[in-house]
Amino acid sequence: HGRYRQTLEPRLYYVHVPFRDQDALPVFDTIQPITSIEQLYRENRFIGIDRIGDTDQVTLGLTSRLLRKQTGETIVTATIGQNRNLSTRSVTLPGVAPLGGNSSDYIAELAVNVWGNWNVDFAQQWNTENSRTSRSEVRLQYQPGRRRVVNLSYRFRRDSVEQGDISWSWPLASRWNLVGRYNYSFRENKPLERFFGIEYESCCWALRVVSRRFIRNRDGTSDSIVSLQLELKGLMSVGDPVNELLERGILGYRSTTD
Repeated sequence: HGRYRQTLEPRLYYVHVPFRDQDALPVFDTIQPITSIEQLYRENRFIGIDRIGDTDQVTLGLTSRLLRKQTGETIVTATIGQNRNLSTRSVTLPGVAPLGGNSSDYIAELAVNVWGNWNVDFAQQWNTENSRTSRSEVRLQYQPGRRRVVNLSYRFRRDSVEQGDISWSWPLASRWNLVGRYNYSFRENKPLERFFGIEYESCCWALRVVSRRFIRNRDGTSDSIVSLQLELKGLMSVGDPVNELLERGILGYRSTTD
């Protein structure tokens, strides 16, 4: 159509990292990351510096974008990619068997921004060996303003995770803002984390109060806390870092002092 422009962006990426025996080196904080589009194009298979994964692979990817010609705004972005392994990968984390397989799962991501303040993101990981979904995520976000945002999401990882999540930040008045999050596990049939709070902002200071209940240990033990933060704009903050909790738990949240 005359108002839009569509792109096709193929990508070919080759990486070779030779094998080095690292079994004598300790592992402190290195992990095997969840497969994603970004991970397909990383040089190291691990996150952390305790292991450098031997690699001999080719990554094939394709991205297509739909843009408005007049403004350059991206309306739709669709990406798909896969790794093709050319040799066996021998470097592993302790207690983990060497990785096999000639190729990775297919990874597909779709981002849609068609309805102004509404955004939809979708990610799918497809296992080619057993022809079934390994991971799936979908998120709907409504963000009509700087301090107005509502997120609704669903996450699925086969045999490990199935969760629903809703979070929000919404003004009640010119100086008052309501925040919250409710994260629920469908596998355990119970909430994993929930917090509710309120913020107040004046010209010189801001106050945040949040009540939070969350799973503390792997055995399912829960804990409850009430956090209070007083922030003097441009000077200092006293109390718990509530703003960090809100930024981590509410996608699109911006503190009143930003």
